[in-house]
Amino acid sequence: MLIKSVRWIWKWIVRLTVLVISIVATIYLVRAFDSRRLPDLELWHTVKLVNEFRADDFADDFDLNDYLALEERLFTELEERVVDKIDPSVHRFFNRYDRESPTYVGLSPDVWNRTQEIVVDEPVAGIVLLHGCTDSPYSSRAIAEVFRQQGVHVLALRLPGHGTIPGEIRHASWQDWLAVTRMGVRHVRSVVGEDKPVYIGGYSTGGALALEYAIDVIDDPDLEPVDRLFLFSPAVGITRFAVFSTWHRLLSGIPYFRKFEWTGITPEFDSYKYNSFPKMAGHQVFALAQEVQAGLNSLEERGLMGELPPMIAFHSVVDSTVLTPPLVELVFNKFVDGDSRLVLFDVNRWGPLDELLRVRHESLTEGLLARNDLGYAFTLVTNIDEYSLEVIARTHLPNDSGETGERLDTTWPRGVFSLSHVAIPFSPDDPLYGADPAPEILGLGAMTPRGERGVLTMSIDQLMRLRFNPFFDYMASQIVTFCPPCAQHQASRENQDE
Repeated sequence: MLIKSVRWIWKWIVRLTVLVISIVATIYLVRAFDSRRLPDLELWHTVKLVNEFRADDFADDFDLNDYLALEERLFTELEERVVDKIDPSVHRFFNRYDRESPTYVGLSPDVWNRTQEIVVDEPVAGIVLLHGCTDSPYSSRAIAEVFRQQGVHVLALRLPGHGTIPGEIRHASWQDWLAVTRMGVRHVRSVVGEDKPVYIGGYSTGGALALEYAIDVIDDPDLEPVDRLFLFSPAVGITRFAVFSTWHRLLSGIPYFRKFEWTGITPEFDSYKYNSFPKMAGHQVFALAQEVQAGLNSLEERGLMGELPPMIAFHSVVDSTVLTPPLVELVFNKFVDGDSRLVLFDVNRWGPLDELLRVRHESLTEGLLARNDLGYAFTLVTNIDEYSLEVIARTHLPNDSGETGERLDTTWPRGVFSLSHVAIPFSPDDPLYGADPAPEILGLGAMTPRGERGVLTMSIDQLMRLRFNPFFDYMASQIVTFCPPCAQHQASRENQDE
């Protein structure tokens, strides 16, 4: 009887296994065939540029001058192999690779698709800024200006695979990005000297890179230490569905299924950010986030969390790209020294609008404000009350030291119900993504298309996302406060003005 029972159980295990495999294989094939309905691939999706940086190809002493020289060859190659190959008789208004398009920004070294170094006289500090996945150094532009105004030497790096064509990001790895980050920190240290602080800041994937670098410093004495971290929507928490982001490789190598390696193929109308997204890019971000989480867990187990430099992070409570709770639970809740700070931007709590919110987030924000054991300062930027669009910054001080409130000189813009992942690092006066863009360019932050759904080649969801941070000035003030030499520099300037 026992043998029969075991055989019966084993038979059903085999049947269930076959059933599950069949279901997964069916879904996989359906998605593969469905990908063939995506728009046609263009040159900027298929060309592989040979002058891009790969960590395995260069020695550890590779420096910024080497990188800039390689970048110059890369952008020359981009012009020769992509821009020059576009049929001049087929002019497309929304194409960043078409010289006649208003979205074409050229290949000048001053363009923010390339690495930018902002030199100041007698710098009070130095900082390396890192952009996000599919972005370019342009997403560091406004933050770089905040630091420049306070006398900080800024290096806004272009991460490999970015700033050129979306096809290039298929071949980039997070190890390439980290290698460039290490090179950048070495360079900034050489510029400001040993007696001035060096910081590192990053947006989205760049924030995860900044964290990974700071973690690596603890166990690698050969790395230059950094004094503080400035994080903007850091990609610490990524949905676990990203683990399937490499499965496409079983079929995407076959020409018939070549589009299967892309989650979306859309017109490249954004001058500084790719719109098309290859699945491998998502996999690299996921792998980096996993590396950061493992590193943080290791530090906690060894009692070394206190070795990390103080950090400040700015994040929206609603973020469809990176998850907010992991930033709280996996990073900040591990701190005990009170030197770090987390700033969350709430959704618009104005009464009538509040009723339309699908997902509630009070359990996260109110839970943090109610705790008496936080080892860091927590600030929630939110409505003064449900009857007002005016905004207050409620700060819960570390270790139950009380709460303060700072009424901000700003309000929620009309029609805006929350911030977004892509909004955090951009100011409202940004010429491309801001509320009132320059008339001679395509203002992506102010586009409000109206019509029937399913008509445009671009996603309405993509266009409706807020592209600027209405509370950027407050964020800038907190950046200065969290940077001691910046605060001293600003105070000195204000005294001179008086």
